[in-house]
Formats: sequence, C-alpha cells, structure tokens
Amino acid sequence: MSKVTKEEVEAFLHGSNPMEHIIKIECGYDDTKAKVYYRDENGKKQCQLDDFYPFCWAKQDAARRLYKGNRDEIKGQMSKYGITCKGLRTTKDDGTEPERMKNGYRILFYAIRPMTYQQFQKFFEEGGVPLSSRNKDGSDSGERNYVTVAPNEQYMISTGKRLFKGYEDYDELVRMQWDLETTGLDPKKDIIEQIGLRTNKGFEKIIPITGDTPEERLESQRKAMLEQYEIMREIDPDVMSGYNSENFDWFFELEQWFKYGTTLKDASAAYLREGIYKKKREAILKLGGEMERYFPTVVGSINITDGLHAVRRAMALDSNIKSATLKNISKDFNLKKKNRVYVPGISISDIWNDLEEHYAFCEEDGDWYLYNPEYKECGSGKNLLTLDYFKDVLANDSDVVDDTTGEVIFERSYPEGTTAEQLYQEYLAEQGNGNKDAEETFKKGYEPSSSKFTMYTRNRLMDGYRLVSGREIIFRYLQDDLYETDAVELQFNQSNFQVAKMLPVSYERCATMGTAGIWKMIMLAFSYTTNLAIPEAENIKLEVGGLSRLLRTGAVGAVGKNKLKGIKTLKADYNSLYPSIMITFQYQSEVDVDNVMLTMLDYVLTKREYYKGEKEKHSKLDDALKKRLESEKLTN
Repeated sequence: MSKVTKEEVEAFLHGSNPMEHIIKIECGYDDTKAKVYYRDENGKKQCQLDDFYPFCWAKQDAARRLYKGNRDEIKGQMSKYGITCKGLRTTKDDGTEPERMKNGYRILFYAIRPMTYQQFQKFFEEGGVPLSSRNKDGSDSGERNYVTVAPNEQYMISTGKRLFKGYEDYDELVRMQWDLETTGLDPKKDIIEQIGLRTNKGFEKIIPITGDTPEERLESQRKAMLEQYEIMREIDPDVMSGYNSENFDWFFELEQWFKYGTTLKDASAAYLREGIYKKKREAILKLGGEMERYFPTVVGSINITDGLHAVRRAMALDSNIKSATLKNISKDFNLKKKNRVYVPGISISDIWNDLEEHYAFCEEDGDWYLYNPEYKECGSGKNLLTLDYFKDVLANDSDVVDDTTGEVIFERSYPEGTTAEQLYQEYLAEQGNGNKDAEETFKKGYEPSSSKFTMYTRNRLMDGYRLVSGREIIFRYLQDDLYETDAVELQFNQSNFQVAKMLPVSYERCATMGTAGIWKMIMLAFSYTTNLAIPEAENIKLEVGGLSRLLRTGAVGAVGKNKLKGIKTLKADYNSLYPSIMITFQYQSEVDVDNVMLTMLDYVLTKREYYKGEKEKHSKLDDALKKRLESEKLTN
C-alpha cells in the first residue's frame, strides 16, 4: 500500500460521514438502534434513529475453535444469527508479515442485519468461545481472543460519524453549569438549600429551598429538584457541567430521592429522556500515570462533564498548577470575576437563613460585612464610639466625649445641618490617623491579592455599601460560583472538545481518557476502515514511563539515585518530545504495515504548532487592544 498522505489522514480523522452538528450518540448493549442527537438548521435538538450492526475483531485461533471447529455448524449458526466474517490484511507491500500481525486479530466478525450487542454475543457464547474474557466472579481469565469496544463506539467506527462537526469553538455549544449548596456534606441527614443553574447563552436561575419546618423544607426541596429537571428539559443543553459534581452534587440529589421513596431516575423520567441515573459500572479518569474510578452520570441527550476532572488532568501535565480548587484555578488563570463574592463555607447555611438586612454589601468589588450599630469595634486597645452614640449626642445637644479617656472630642455647639454620620466619619478618620491598629480594624473583608475573605462585624455603613439580607449575599455567592464553573470548564475542556471531533467515542469518555486510549481508538478506527488486522498486544512492563509531571518545566538534575548503579539521574521534559523524536529519526513500528503512524504524528504535531501560533498571535492582538482601550479611557 502506498504511503498515506496528510490529506488522507485529515479526512479520516474528521470522519467520513458528512453529517454535522451531532451532539451525542447513544447505543446500549440492548439496543438495535443508535440514537444520534443533533441540532437542526433552526438550532433545535433532534434525535435520529439508525440501525446498529455490531462487530468485533478475533484471533484466527479463536475463530477456529468456535463450535468445536465444525465448519458446517459455524456456517449454520452465522446464518441463523445474521453474522458473517472476513479476513483482514496482515502483510506489508513487500509481502513480509510481522509476527505480531500474524498472531493478531485478523478476523472481523460483523452483523449483516440490525441486532443488539447482547444478541451478537450469544453467537460466540453458544460457540464455546465467548467475547468476554471475564470469569463469572468478575476476574480476568487471561484470554485475549477478541478486541471489542462499546456499542456506541462500534457505531461511530462503522459509520464514520463524529461529534461536533460544523462547530469551531466549544462555546458554540449550549453549555449549562449547575451547583448545589447544602446544609452539610452528608446527604442522608442533610438537605439542599439552593440549586443554581446557568448557561453560556444568558440563562441564570437560583432555586431556593424554603420552609419553617423540616417537613416544609423537604417538600420545597422536592419541588426545587423537579423544577431543575423542567429547566433542563426546556433548555436541553449539549453539555452540563459542575465542579466536583460527579462525586458530590449528583450523588447528593440521588440520595435525596430515597427520602421520598423513589429514585433519581424515576423522579426525573417525566422530564428527561429515560431519566437521570448513575452507571453501575465504574469509568476511569486518567491522570497522567495514575487513574481514578468514578460512577458516570447519564442524562439522555446531554453530555455530562465535571470541570474538576478537566483541571486535575491538566495538573497531571503541568506542575505549575498547585491547587485544583475552583477559587484558586479561577484566580491563577485570570478567570475570576472582578466583583466575586466569597462566603466562608461554615457560615453559608446561617447567612442563607437570615432574611433581614443585616449585611453591608459593595457591588464594586463583592466585599461585604455584618452590620451591627451596637457593635463595639476595637482599635489601639480601646473601644470605638458607635454611630448611635453620635445620634444621641445630636438629639441631646451634648458634647462628644471619649467614653474611655473622658476627653471632649466635639464641643456642644455644631454648625447647622450637621449630621450624626458626619461627626462619626470625622471621629473615625481621627482614630485612624497614624494608628496602624485602627486602620487594620477598618480594612475590607475581601482581599483581592489573595482572594480570601474574612468575616467582619462593623457598626457603620461605609461609603459604597448598601444593606442587604443574608439570602442576597448567598444568591450572589452561588451565581459567582456558576460563573467561574462556566469559565473554568470552557478553558479546560476546549481541547477535549477539539479532540472529540476526531474520536469515535462519547464526549464524556474523551474528557477523561489518556493519550494511549486516544491513540488506540484512532488506530482501531483506521484498521476497521482499511480492513487491517490488529496486532497482538505486547506484554511489556516498562521500568520508567513518560515524564509528564515534574517539579518544574525543563531539565531537572539530581532528582534521585539509581539504587542499582548508585548514580545520579537527570530527567528532562519537553513539549512534544516523543513525537518529535519519532518523526526526526523516522522511527517506525514493525506492525505499522501501512506506514500511517508517522504521518498521523506529523499531522497532529503540525496542527498543535499551528494552534499555538494562532493563540500567541491573538493574545498579542488582545493585549494591544486592551492597552489602546485603557489609553483612550485615561485620555477621556
């Protein structure tokens, strides 16, 4: 076969099927139809049902052992089940056959009429060589007779359909963010207090849970969760994301429905296709050389992601990211709102339930504090006079006397029109002059430099502040959480969105899989498309792996000693090191009989450098525009 060109690689990676604006593809093990969700020319989400034809790759030895090797019976059973097979290519252009190709998966079994994957499996089970290599107790039997992938991935491989074709930017999708504020972390004894929902298209709503008694709050919570599902149905987003939502928010709602004698899936089924449920089988979140398991959430036509997953995957590759908290990520990547409202977690519930205007709030920077005119503030080791004290002074036309020292601060005669607030502000200014302790007493609770918030109580309403209820403070806090969840998810999943356009996998899986998994799916799809056998896997355990996370980028000397040789080691980590080396030295695997892997690496690396260049170019244009606007602002 002649060398594959970059143009052919690009056409293959973007899917042979021209269908655009596909949002999600679903196909379960019991489905004879694949559900293809897409947006039509009016932007409305539609569902197209396509026939599903399962397939798998098999080793030649496994195929020969089916039905005890009786060819007539194999033919009869294949006719009965509607299955056929074909041999796949294993040799190079010169006729040589690599050993791993010879011993690989060189037979493709595939259905010739629509059927479920479960029906497809029965052919192999009855033949005595089942598709699964799992024993009844769930352990691995060690056999590797077949290569197979999930039904939705089989459909995408066989049809050439890919997600998001026709979309250039992640933000073109309808993306919804959500968050829960709860009375505590234990869903069995705690309940929800607010449900926050937001989209990148301008929708925003905070659904409160109200009531004076536990029974009233439970009923309010039930109605609030149903309202959430109604909103999800009406908006029907393409992607729905939270921050740590897979391990907290979705589980919290799931547990709440048990209190009403039902399930999350049944309660939401009246609003959403098939309801919301957690998969019983764990999925893997790949984090560099490590992995974590979690139970994915499924919501019909909506892709479910978790912003924390995307951030933690980035942390595995970038040692400069020190913390995955939403607050720190938003600050470190300049995604934080200018007037972001912070609330100490331990105080959220108490402040939410305070419906009186006991709080002074500044819209400009999101700062707030508890306002109490009777509160005695301390500065320089002495109590400060209160605003009410000055009101009494004016009412009684008396001297203003420091109640600690007895010193007369303002004499009894005041100019006409003098207010208590004026006297009070003059007094505070005098106390603060040259007095560091007094000045610190008046500093803001919100500190922009550190994004920390310290709760203060003050006995005055400062300039630029207005009185609000505790509930309004928490509303703003939750709105800002949603804003930053949106910004972080957009920033960190933009690359996953672009990669998903090339892979025959769900978006949820693409957003959690590792590089090896990505290459595996690309090569499986290429093998299927070109009738190429899959090589036998190598049983190799490397002593060292890829260097994806170091204390700092670049060369790092003396990081440890080789225990066997007693010598110091030197490790280096460079962007694109491995693919660049392979391309430069034209390293080629013997099983790459079509000479395609180097072309694919070259294509991916070239695209990577192109987008890096585009990013730098637009960043410079953005900086120049900001400077010009700032200059015009100062001039005006």
